[in-house]
Amino acid sequence: MKLSDINRGIHKHKKRKRVGRGAGSGHGKTSGRGHKGQGQLAGWSASPIFEGGASPLIRRIPKRGFHNAWAKIVVAVNVGALEESFKAGDEVTLVYETTGRALAPGALPGTVGCVVQNVETLYNVGRDTPVVEKLVTIAGEVERPMTVRVPVGTSYRDLLSRVVLARSDVTLVVGGLMMGSIEDDWDRVVTKTTAGVIVLPAVMLVGPCTKARLAAAPAVSLRPPPSLGVPKGQEAPCSVRPPS
Repeated sequence: MKLSDINRGIHKHKKRKRVGRGAGSGHGKTSGRGHKGQGQLAGWSASPIFEGGASPLIRRIPKRGFHNAWAKIVVAVNVGALEESFKAGDEVTLVYETTGRALAPGALPGTVGCVVQNVETLYNVGRDTPVVEKLVTIAGEVERPMTVRVPVGTSYRDLLSRVVLARSDVTLVVGGLMMGSIEDDWDRVVTKTTAGVIVLPAVMLVGPCTKARLAAAPAVSLRPPPSLGVPKGQEAPCSVRPPS
């Protein structure tokens, strides 16, 4: 590009189009309006779909069915897509139940002056050390429910070796009673999202009504870990029962 190309075609004082000044001007005689017709009149304009008097295209296309101009528009919503925006028990419900502030769809808690953070995450931030261990609560059919700190990658089999099972025919529910998942493979390992393991009788989880059986499960006693500053022997048990 040359410096002369910058202003090429740009004129500060552009001459106006002069019509009706003879054939030599290029815009003489009819002055660009053509011969006859309503286009000759001053102030005339046509609709964008005007076709010179012919039947418009919109009127030539056949109609099919009945179209109500005042009908309400109903849009189908895929319920599965809602899970990506508002997960069950997510911060939307938590913020509203604790502060009474409603989050707009797709908005973050910061827009209403709130910060939602996991308790264990804050605990790890306070320790200021790399997170290679996980606090996991073991409850249910065990003689003494407890919360232990284990390395990430510990198998459930090694995790349960820290407690005494109340019975032999048991199965595991990883997570809560309502949102947790049944785990039959005890060689699966603890991940960074594992928060608790509930030991339940295997007979409860047999049959098509697994969720109903979980809802009817007895209360589970949970105690905070001694590592969080609770004196040994003074741990207050908390009875947790899934909502009816």
